[in-house]
Amino acid sequence: MTKPLSASKQIHRWQNTTPPTIICPDDVNRTAPDDGNNLAVDFEPTCTDNSGDDVNSTCSHRSGAIFTIGTESVSCTCSDPAGHVNTCDFQVTVTDTTPSTIICPDDVNRTAPDDGNNLAVDFEPTCIDNSGDDVNSTCSHRSGAIFTIGTESVSCTCSDPAGHVNTCDFQVTVTDTTPPTIICPDDVNRTAPDDGNNLAVDFEPTCTDNSGDDVNSTCSHRSGAIFTIGTESVSCTCSDPAGHVNTCDFQVTVTDTTPPTIICPDDVNRTAPDDGNNLAVDFEPTCIDNSGDDVNSTCSHRSGAIFTIGTESVSCTCCDPAGHVNTCDFQVTVTDKTPPTIICPDDVNRTAPDDGNNLAVDFEPTCTDNSGDDVNSTCSHRSGAIFTIGAESVSCTCSDPAGHVNTCDFQVTVTDTTPPTIICPDDVNRTAPDDGNNLAVDFEPTCTDNSGDDVNSTCSHRSGAIFTIGTESVSCTCSDPAGHVSTCDFQVTVTDMTAPVLICPKNLDLLAPDTGKHSSCRFRTRMH
Repeated sequence: MTKPLSASKQIHRWQNTTPPTIICPDDVNRTAPDDGNNLAVDFEPTCTDNSGDDVNSTCSHRSGAIFTIGTESVSCTCSDPAGHVNTCDFQVTVTDTTPSTIICPDDVNRTAPDDGNNLAVDFEPTCIDNSGDDVNSTCSHRSGAIFTIGTESVSCTCSDPAGHVNTCDFQVTVTDTTPPTIICPDDVNRTAPDDGNNLAVDFEPTCTDNSGDDVNSTCSHRSGAIFTIGTESVSCTCSDPAGHVNTCDFQVTVTDTTPPTIICPDDVNRTAPDDGNNLAVDFEPTCIDNSGDDVNSTCSHRSGAIFTIGTESVSCTCCDPAGHVNTCDFQVTVTDKTPPTIICPDDVNRTAPDDGNNLAVDFEPTCTDNSGDDVNSTCSHRSGAIFTIGAESVSCTCSDPAGHVNTCDFQVTVTDTTPPTIICPDDVNRTAPDDGNNLAVDFEPTCTDNSGDDVNSTCSHRSGAIFTIGTESVSCTCSDPAGHVSTCDFQVTVTDMTAPVLICPKNLDLLAPDTGKHSSCRFRTRMH
């Protein structure tokens, strides 16, 4: 560049009144570096003076000065030796074309609280701008915002004064480590229906999760499932979206309060066998329970037990698994239609005692009955009864408890082998009447027989017969019903105490004996 002529040299020729000429650089436009705000800008104003002398120039910013982003005015002054000055201005613009640097936080991992889904998360992106100015940052979620369980993306933006923006993203993950809360129903107690074992039971576990989401619940038995008599454990599970599970259990008890139904057989009527008392009877009660389980039955008599003649009550009991019992009764009647067997003694033959008619005879019929019970026997004569001479029929009867009778007969014969006893009167002594020879004499032999019956007596003279003076023998006979006879004799003496009167009977020739005694005659009367 050619320097103008120094004005001072010309001053010697003329007076310099012209200020120097100054030409500033064109406005300077520069781009700020990516990594900073400061940019050194070199410039130089052009100063010329009509004096041709060198002209000093100064600027408000030195050449190579640091300019920050933005526009700054640079004023330069040229001063000639005459003291004249001239100024010019230009603009230095440092343009920010670099967006600010934004650094998001690392991905955030937090554990959700046990008692809820909401978790406040604090964060702050780092914004750095080459301008050095404060940079505004905004995020899709504010710091301290509530995050729910799961993963959410947070987008943050830094905006520098030049309007350049930069964004970054990070993840906020709230992890659910808490299993859901499950509350089972209280233990369920129900009464089984009278007519069945099956009972539908409705229930629902309560599931809550800190996620606030709906929680699936499953149970080992569905709600409304059929439960039978007894106790069953129901296990329920809640599963949250994070896959955590929790379980609970409760009991469903269906109580059997209904006793079993028992049906006894109809009353049993059987006929006893002819040859015995014992009859086996088979039977079986019917037991039904609403539990559907087998029910034990017991009876006071086992099926096939031996029943004897008569009526026996059989009591049967059904007991279900719950311990409830029910009973019923029926009658077993074994009817005796067979009369008892009776055996009479053989016919009895006895000899009457010599001294009497009465003979005690012992006997006993034999009575047996298929009932095995004692059988009453009665006879027309009791055993040990007094039998008199002769034959008597004895009829015996056996009567069993059922009222059946049977009879037999036998003969008791008491044979009389003893002749009757006869007692003649003492010898009879009478005095012949004075007026005659004939004297009626009454007498009676005494006849007794061990039979007790009347005994016929006959004598050679009848009682009241006429006896004449003298002694006559009277012979008497007793004959009992058995044909036995006995005899005795006694004397009837008629004594003549009167001197004889000689009056001969008509047509009577008497020849006095040589002895001089009274003559006598003997005759026999037959007594019938």
